[in-house]
Amino acid sequence: MLIKSAKGHWDLPKGHVDSQLDRIAALRELQEETGIGETAMASGLEDFYTEITYTYEDAAGRHPKTVAYFLAKADCDVCLSPEHTAFRWVGLQDALALVVFPETQQLLKDAAAVLDRKQC
Repeated sequence: MLIKSAKGHWDLPKGHVDSQLDRIAALRELQEETGIGETAMASGLEDFYTEITYTYEDAAGRHPKTVAYFLAKADCDVCLSPEHTAFRWVGLQDALALVVFPETQQLLKDAAAVLDRKQC
């Protein structure tokens, strides 16, 4: 699933850790951004974990950021947060075309390889 920010770019759901464990924070952010709760997530994909570290810039300057990603299955309705304008369930090739950051594109390829091995 990709979500479109109000700024117009497509990305994976993500957010701030707020001093929680990465997995707990990921579940909270998924709920906040998409309405998908933990009860809607299937198990069996816990072994996929990867981090992307990058620097972003805003009016206050440059800031380092590390984002942790997990895999999950969901079969439920999506209710986007106000900070997002759209969502899409897409296959790998469409996701690679929509996401512009090379690190996220590589993450998508790595996740697809795991899903292929698990036949998900």
